[in-house]
Parts: sequence; structure tokens; C-alpha cells
Amino acid sequence: MADNSKTNAINPQQRTFRCSDAGFKECKWQAVGHDDNEIMDQVREHGRSAHGITNFDDNLQRKVREHIYDRQAA
Repeated sequence: MADNSKTNAINPQQRTFRCSDAGFKECKWQAVGHDDNEIMDQVREHGRSAHGITNFDDNLQRKVREHIYDRQAA
């Protein structure tokens, strides 16, 4: 059996965002990335496709960024 411990390890510098933290309580979607900009790109795409959000104004971007955290090990 192959040792997958290295490929499954969480990089401590990864960041995460959960849609439910920003107000969509029933949405279980989350993004993981190496920095906030990578997360924001994923959030914009998810917001458009899942929630019909087309205007990511400064207030919405600020709200999202307030809910991006360092990813914790399980």
C-alpha cells in the first residue's frame, strides 16, 4: 500500500472560505487556496453559478474577506 501521508497533509499556509459563514447557511460549499486572491476567484465563480450574484462590489468583497481563514488540520 502506498504512503499518501505527504499528499494528504494540509499545507499550513492554505486559506479557506465557507459560503455558510458569509450568510448562505444552507450552502455547504467551501474554497481552499494558497492566498486570498485565489479564494476570491473561486468565490466569484461560485457566487455567480450557485447564487446568481453578478455584482461583487466592495462591501461584498469585504464581507467575503472577513470570512477567509487559515486552514486548520483536521
